[in-house]
Amino acid sequence: MTSRFYLYADAQSIALLEEPAEKILLVGSDFGYGNFGDILQHTNSISFHHGLGRFRTVSIMAANAIGDCNFPDFVRTAYGCDAVVFVSEFPLDLAGEKLPLKPIPSIRNASALHLYGGGFLNDKWGDFVLGITEYLLRTLRISTYAVSGQQVTRPYESRVVQHVDSFRPILFGVRDSLSQQWLDEAGYRADFSFDDAVESMLSLSVRFPVRQGEGLLLHLNVSDYTDNGFDNTTLLAELEMLATHGSSWHGATVLQAYADQRGEVSDSRETIKLLERAFPFYDYRLMELTALAYQPVKILQTSLHGELGYSCSYHVALWLQLAGIPCWLRGSNSFYQQKTTALQVHQDLNSFLSDPYLADHSTNLERRAQWQEALGKVLLDAPESSFVCELSQPEKSTRLLFRFKGTPTLLHRAEAAEALLQKCDAEQRGLREQNMALNAQLTEVGAMAHEYRLHAEDVQQLHSLLASKSWKITRPLRAISSAFSRFIGKDN
Repeated sequence: MTSRFYLYADAQSIALLEEPAEKILLVGSDFGYGNFGDILQHTNSISFHHGLGRFRTVSIMAANAIGDCNFPDFVRTAYGCDAVVFVSEFPLDLAGEKLPLKPIPSIRNASALHLYGGGFLNDKWGDFVLGITEYLLRTLRISTYAVSGQQVTRPYESRVVQHVDSFRPILFGVRDSLSQQWLDEAGYRADFSFDDAVESMLSLSVRFPVRQGEGLLLHLNVSDYTDNGFDNTTLLAELEMLATHGSSWHGATVLQAYADQRGEVSDSRETIKLLERAFPFYDYRLMELTALAYQPVKILQTSLHGELGYSCSYHVALWLQLAGIPCWLRGSNSFYQQKTTALQVHQDLNSFLSDPYLADHSTNLERRAQWQEALGKVLLDAPESSFVCELSQPEKSTRLLFRFKGTPTLLHRAEAAEALLQKCDAEQRGLREQNMALNAQLTEVGAMAHEYRLHAEDVQQLHSLLASKSWKITRPLRAISSAFSRFIGKDN
């Protein structure tokens, strides 16, 4: 796990970070990759802290999530935060893409850190998020630390407990009962906070509006982490069931929950493309949920309605449920099965279509209100901080060239890999030819050395023979030997 990260920001954010006002850093599920539920958890947490009025808000995002030069300015405006800090696991050379970011020289009065919610405390994403969190807590000497809205998936609870023992959050809230149970069994009693996107979801449903009515609401996702891949024919069978259900006769609305150009993301739009002719709907509208999450004030005079919903996203399902629309959540692995339990989805799809059950979150909402009151109190009562943390800067020679999100594309990567393989093959052929030439030279040199050794042995034997004879014949024989040696040398 990475123990050091590198922090970057634009000029406006750097100026805010150097001001004396106390700041709270927001780390969580949303690192800027453009997912509907993650955005709402993030913006809702920002709104909560603005409501408290104590801290300036600093959103932590991933440098890898930046898709264009305007992204830093866009997210600061769209999220309504006071500053945005981009983190990287490697030092970056930002000059090539003309990105208006610089290494952050210092941060003044980073008083608190809020690890807001999401489903990232698992073997897939947990080490990355906790690694960033722990780095910031240590490096910036943050004294007030709170956690909320977490889904902890087995067997990652032991790592979470280790983190809690080391960094001692003043509050730790989970969004579902299984997370609470597993942490309890691992030796830590967490609180129940419900989901961190709830208030934003409720507000969005009223402003939009979202209501139960005619039609089918459909969300798909076959990204690797869902285990909804096409080798599983169950997904296609479920879509056929939906296409023949009465709700679809009044029109289908496909919900796109991602605005992400990365090839590994396969949300509704990408899934339909992958399905090709197997997708059983031919007349539907598409709604971009991230556009609603980013800038709800620009929502046009339209609405979202449906008799029921089918979703591969926890937050899409929760949003529809809170708006009074029964929604069935697909759970193909333990990660998603934990989500279905949290959203009270206990029917199989056939039973749901016959008698759709609407989850009742009234108790969860009451507990959510109590949690927010408790969280606000401990943050307002937390001790003040007054210090400056200077951040060391990496040498220019160690910085890696920055590339925008999604570039190079998978195709470009494949082409680059093919070119590299061809280059390696050519180099290997050249090395083999050089090796063969050297072997030939070594063989020739070895043969010559062998001949010289044989000649030397013959001369030595002749000298020995002459030395053993009478002195009377030594001188003539020495002359003969000398002449013989000159003869051999002249021959070679």
